[in-house]
Amino acid sequence: MIGDNELLKYVIQNGMIDPVQVQLEIEKLQRKEFLKKHKNAIWQGADGRWITYLDCGKGRRMIRKRTLEEIEDEIISYWQNKMSNPTIKEAFDEYNDGRLELNQISAASHMRYKQDFVRYYGLIQDRRVRSITAEELCDYIEKRISELELTSRAFANFKTITKGMFKRAYRRKYVDFRIEEEVLQVIDLSDRQFKKVRKEDYQEVFTEEEYRKYINYLCENLDRWNAALLLILITGMRGGEVVTLSYEDLHFENDVFSVNVNHTETRYKDENGRYAYGVKETPKTDAGIRRVIVPKQFNWLYDWFTHCKKEGYIFIGIHDTRITTNSLRRRQEVNCKRLGFYQKSPHKGRKTYGSILLDNNLDNNMIMQQMGHTDISTTERFYHRNIKNQEKKAELISNISSFEGFELLQNVTHA
Repeated sequence: MIGDNELLKYVIQNGMIDPVQVQLEIEKLQRKEFLKKHKNAIWQGADGRWITYLDCGKGRRMIRKRTLEEIEDEIISYWQNKMSNPTIKEAFDEYNDGRLELNQISAASHMRYKQDFVRYYGLIQDRRVRSITAEELCDYIEKRISELELTSRAFANFKTITKGMFKRAYRRKYVDFRIEEEVLQVIDLSDRQFKKVRKEDYQEVFTEEEYRKYINYLCENLDRWNAALLLILITGMRGGEVVTLSYEDLHFENDVFSVNVNHTETRYKDENGRYAYGVKETPKTDAGIRRVIVPKQFNWLYDWFTHCKKEGYIFIGIHDTRITTNSLRRRQEVNCKRLGFYQKSPHKGRKTYGSILLDNNLDNNMIMQQMGHTDISTTERFYHRNIKNQEKKAELISNISSFEGFELLQNVTHA
């Protein structure tokens, strides 16, 4: 059987197809594709010349030509250059928009990457990507880390968009260097270079006394917002997971109240550039899909949630719309102010819950399931804080057997 290549070769050699005509048709199609990309109007002026605008960086440049064909040639030349040597911003948009179109990232991640790009690459976003060398990029990254006083976590975000953008640029043959081997693995970094942000325990978690006081306050002033905040404190669920709960996620069986976590909230910018909130079909991670157990002391919450309604979203506000994580943050600010607490976001309630589980030496698998983590080290590293106040810490340390019997030294020092 004759293959496609052999058949095409036979047809051309026997004059059945004119290769010159084929090339002309291909060029016509390419011209049409380039002209489709041109969104600005083309018109004929009073002097008979044809006019349009080409976008150049942050402004526009007027083009005037004698014939329509000449102005189309200028447009095509502009797009050929743009596509073969885009700016750094255009290369990033190609990477970021492409991932969104393929559903590899959410709208919220797409928006966050755009914000990160402006922060890290805004200074050189109009540079043509072909003009960047591996050596220059290494120097730029090291300099920006210092200028922006980045933490190691912020640098991870910087690294993510850098890796993705330049891997795509290499595939498109915009650059001739491999980003990981020739840049990210050779840049000169040390832990000392990153800014250290140390927050005190009282800033990150509620103390034992605050925790009990806050839970009592929420129960005494229970409405949908305070109920959502209470659920975070007693289950460790993320705020985005709580506000997207529906009645079908609630279960009560054999005196056990549990909650299925299947969704989370996502924030993005709509077509008008305004922030919008939606529901993502899956939680933050695969481990986020889980069933969370509610302490039996709060079984009464099941009846409170279901006594008047049993379908749709649980946390509905005054305008019959779903409560958002942003409204929870605002309510928590008010609550902390009334109680005289250091201001803490709802996420600090989740951290407090994680610390309580770890302090009580629960089985690691149970902790990971409750928290929605894939590794116990994540809980230990980012969630474990000391929730005891200063007096309690002093009491515990003072009761260590190694320090017993030294009370008499007080009499010696005062003698």
